Amino acid sequence: MKKNVRTYAFLCVSAFALTACGGGDTPSSTQPSAHPPASPAIPLKMVSGVAAASYPLTGKISIRDSAGKVKTQDLEVGGNFSFDVSEMQSPFMLRASGEAMDEHYVLHAAATNSDGDGHYNVNPITDLIVAKAVGQVAAGYFNGGNYSNLTYESLAKQETAVQARIQPLLSAAGVPENVDLRRHVVAKDESGIKAVLHVLAINVDQGRNEADLINRLNAQKLVEPLSLTAGSGSFNVDAQVAEILREMPSIAELIRQTVELDEKTQLAQVLAILHPDYLDNGETKEEFAKTIEAETYIKESKKLRYFQIKSYQHEALAVAITNEYVKSNKKGREIFHAPYFLYKRDHGGKWLAFGNRQTTNVISVRQRNVDLKDSYCLVNCDAIQLSLNAAFSNGEISDRIVKVIVYGPGLPTSGLVANQLRSESFKVLYWEFDIPNMVTNLNYTYLESKSSVYFYKNNPEVRAIGKWPVYKVELFDAEGKLLNNENETFSYFEAD
Repeated sequence: MKKNVRTYAFLCVSAFALTACGGGDTPSSTQPSAHPPASPAIPLKMVSGVAAASYPLTGKISIRDSAGKVKTQDLEVGGNFSFDVSEMQSPFMLRASGEAMDEHYVLHAAATNSDGDGHYNVNPITDLIVAKAVGQVAAGYFNGGNYSNLTYESLAKQETAVQARIQPLLSAAGVPENVDLRRHVVAKDESGIKAVLHVLAINVDQGRNEADLINRLNAQKLVEPLSLTAGSGSFNVDAQVAEILREMPSIAELIRQTVELDEKTQLAQVLAILHPDYLDNGETKEEFAKTIEAETYIKESKKLRYFQIKSYQHEALAVAITNEYVKSNKKGREIFHAPYFLYKRDHGGKWLAFGNRQTTNVISVRQRNVDLKDSYCLVNCDAIQLSLNAAFSNGEISDRIVKVIVYGPGLPTSGLVANQLRSESFKVLYWEFDIPNMVTNLNYTYLESKSSVYFYKNNPEVRAIGKWPVYKVELFDAEGKLLNNENETFSYFEAD
């Protein structure tokens, strides 16, 4: 699997081991029931909870009352927060602003005297509930400061409407229908509501005053109006989607071991969790083992930062994985991102690592500091370098590839073309990017040879994409037939 990602295995092995492992969101006697009748309006004294997407946010959280008074604090580890609101006036709006999974989030929730003291979630689901209760994007409502129509009844009604649409996902993850989505304490073991947050995307569109609810596993999309009107329909959950949601804790542990198992000292464990048909960057399971056995070993600590569920197609679960390496010869961490890695069941039904399915490793993507002439830059870099490898990994199609097209942020929409040529003098193959045919104002520059180019990171498309711009490479044979794809991005460094 090369450097980005390598290794795998299970936590609790089977779905019904989850109860024994302490998983699930089953309400306890301390959990609030869903939508109880409004309690007498005893003023709130404390509002606490957790701000998270599918991972906890790191950043700040503010609470604003109906009189315009605002309190702000840093989110604690795990996204936890707690406000003393004994001298503030209900109703309240909460806003969490921070980073999770290398993305910036601004999420909202609400609290009223009738809700009572205790735990409040701030996540994409509560953000949508608030938006529907007030008929507009939650961020705009928070800023407006007039909370006269933010009531316990309106929040309860819209929570019911949102829950009806996503309940098939919740049920598959073992979350009962009487759950209080706004206040239920979300489990930390990837089960229950947290499992749903891994697969449910909620994209609010202020222009349309609607939200798109997307099941990442099967790409089904529901449109929910940001109004008192409920959308129609709910998610379709087949047996395979239900199993993934139910088994999310063990899948998450498998992903963690993908990163954290030591390939040199725990090679037998690593191989035990590779699928028989594993393929990653041109290496089969057997070739991977030979590579590890032959490597010069540098002791390093590897840790999973986060994973993101992307899709489920052809019985394979696609995941993006971000991990960090702490090497003995560096004072800090090198961060890697694998934008596309698959997991698949074997014939016995066990989830195993399936690899990125790339039959070759044609392109490398790196950061570069142009002024310092660095060949490899990890900190304060101003350019992105694309390099084509003359001796890429052997695979069943590698000897047939004669042309590649690279797509991604900062590149032309038609792609950046390179062709494989043969040196008559040295009788070797080499690559050349076809820059002369490109738009001249895009500022591409050759490096030492025409097999490498760089362009500046201040390109607006690159800046807009965030920390991990992914470059897709299409591989073609001499007849123009598409043979395979690659997906690559660069790494960066965090100092201690």
